[in-house]
Amino acid sequence: MVAPLKRNQPFLKEKILKIESLKRVELITAIVLLKADVHSIPETGQAIAELPAVSEVYSVAGPWDLVAIVRVHNQEELADVITDKIDKIPGIAASETLVGLQVFSRHDLERLFSLGYEQTDEQSYGQAYEQGSETR
Repeated sequence: MVAPLKRNQPFLKEKILKIESLKRVELITAIVLLKADVHSIPETGQAIAELPAVSEVYSVAGPWDLVAIVRVHNQEELADVITDKIDKIPGIAASETLVGLQVFSRHDLERLFSLGYEQTDEQSYGQAYEQGSETR
């Protein structure tokens, strides 16, 4: 928590506002699909997870062995993380990178599908349906 500013410290307010604006920087999220040597998947996954730009690594079933979630500030940083770091980790045989375009969080999806319909509306639709079926 930031301490209250004194009247003779107005420059601190400007610095705090700059820091606050830096916190809101949007990151590029990439999903990196990886094929790895089957005998070194745990070690390879751990090595990937230790990279600062990698937020999560999963071992998965299917045609890919590992999935890494990468978050970076720009395309150049993404290229560096993928080609100069992840792809050079021993045990990595192939990779495919998917760049996230839009996030749909659970909260956003609930809001999207509930536009114009509040709980009372849903209840009234259910009641109308029940009443309609009683008259048939």
